[in-house]
Amino acid sequence: MGAPAPVAVADCEKLGQSLGNGLPARMPPVRPVTAFVALALGAAGVFRLCQPGLNGFPWAVFQGEAERLRAEVASSIAVRTAQAATLAPKLRVGQARVPVSAAVDMVPRSEPVMAHVESAIPLTIPLLSVDRETPIYAAPSKQARKVGYVSLGGRLGTAPESLKGSGCTGGWHGVSPFGYVCVDERVSSNPKHPVTELATRAPARIESLPYSYARAKRGGVPLYTRIPSADERASQEGAGTRGLERSWRDTDVEDLPSSLALGRPTPTLHGYARPAGTLFAERTLAKSSFAIARVFEVQGQRFGMTPDLLLLPLDQLTRVTPPRFRGVRILRDQALPVAFVKSRVAYLYRLDEVAGSLTLARKLEFRDGFVALRERRFIAGHEYVRSAEGLFARVDQLRLIEGSPAAAPWLRREKRFIDVSLKDQALVAYEDGHAVFATLISSGLESDKLDAPSRATVTGQFRIHTKHVTAKMSGDDVGDEYALPDVPYVQYFHGSFALHAAYWHDAFGTPLSHGCINLSPEDARFLFGWTEPPVPPGWHGAMDPAGTMISIHE
Repeated sequence: MGAPAPVAVADCEKLGQSLGNGLPARMPPVRPVTAFVALALGAAGVFRLCQPGLNGFPWAVFQGEAERLRAEVASSIAVRTAQAATLAPKLRVGQARVPVSAAVDMVPRSEPVMAHVESAIPLTIPLLSVDRETPIYAAPSKQARKVGYVSLGGRLGTAPESLKGSGCTGGWHGVSPFGYVCVDERVSSNPKHPVTELATRAPARIESLPYSYARAKRGGVPLYTRIPSADERASQEGAGTRGLERSWRDTDVEDLPSSLALGRPTPTLHGYARPAGTLFAERTLAKSSFAIARVFEVQGQRFGMTPDLLLLPLDQLTRVTPPRFRGVRILRDQALPVAFVKSRVAYLYRLDEVAGSLTLARKLEFRDGFVALRERRFIAGHEYVRSAEGLFARVDQLRLIEGSPAAAPWLRREKRFIDVSLKDQALVAYEDGHAVFATLISSGLESDKLDAPSRATVTGQFRIHTKHVTAKMSGDDVGDEYALPDVPYVQYFHGSFALHAAYWHDAFGTPLSHGCINLSPEDARFLFGWTEPPVPPGWHGAMDPAGTMISIHE
């Protein structure tokens, strides 16, 4: 029986409005030393960490499961090993190492490889970050380069010996896997520090979104410093009807920490002083979204706590469902082009070579992606392209990402390289000259206001120099103010331009941002783990001017 004819569908409709991504304040240039792990997979699932010259320990053994590494691991291991041989001499002798359980993200995937790092010299001094950012330096001096940082609530195992160095009266301590931290007001060794009880959830870097996320239903909702009473809520928010959305009802509700149960405010962070008795720290903008690290319930009312330890009533928030779109991995025996469905309905067909007829194989949804071959066929008046699995799809229902000639010069020079076409709204990642990943993006969309600043995405060749698991972005253009305190998987490559996840829209393949390159959350997570510089487990950010190159062109 012949297959039904494909449904004729108009080109995809323009998708809904978004909050847009922000342009954060420009960050000062940094020139830190690159240093991280090189992994080698043994026959029995044993990993080795090679850092010659570090602490005098050339090898430390990683024991862990390796069942999820599959074919991607071989190439990643080769990359890390080659990098270690080049970068290891930069590491300082005398650095201490820590026995710590860590999720070692060799390659991006759905689950981490758990490993235990052992050393003859344990890092016995636990330090807690009590600031939004506690910097890690390449040497025991505040004039040294910053190589990364840990965020509020992050824990560092440090060497017992205190080292003298400039700019730190409390002394310097070595941290894992490299670098030095100053013992000052940003850190605490007190196991009963209030931050210890409140900041208990680290961002989940194996997820497409590292926290739960929520949008403010309206502007003006307070971010409370303590659990407010019903009367205080009515005074600050009005006496309207409050209803908790169904999406919040399946969240894990934790026991209320004792300090909040006693009516105490959350700790004031270093550099963000507030008067005693302050009920709330700020109010939401109409276009604002927040990461929710923990959820508590008090007398039938649920509150979410942000990573900055502020409290929001969940009945004033809409829970974010992240976009499901994701790019396409390209195996070593495959190549470009990659096809994405641009019609609302499309199909894959089997071709009967003898009869020259098509039979339906399966339906494709909008923006489904697959690896295609360069082979084209004209069948019954339509042009078809063959997929890598040998099926056919109509070319006029697809957006084909075939790679750009502009990428060619860099493929021979760069081990890993990202090419972005603004015309195609597409990103292709290359390794060893071979395309390994392709996806759709959203670049800058110019404002329709004549006096508005340009939102065009910068073009040229750049290197990723600073990476954040989450980072704050905001905008203060009149009529377009927004606040996004914890944008996921941010990678800065030039001034305030970055690659990052966008959970607030699902229009990938269409310009929509304020200048940055928006990625679907899962694509952003993948690229965050794939690019250099790597962000060590437990760190919230890393800096290195010699990161992965990105080329952006029309």
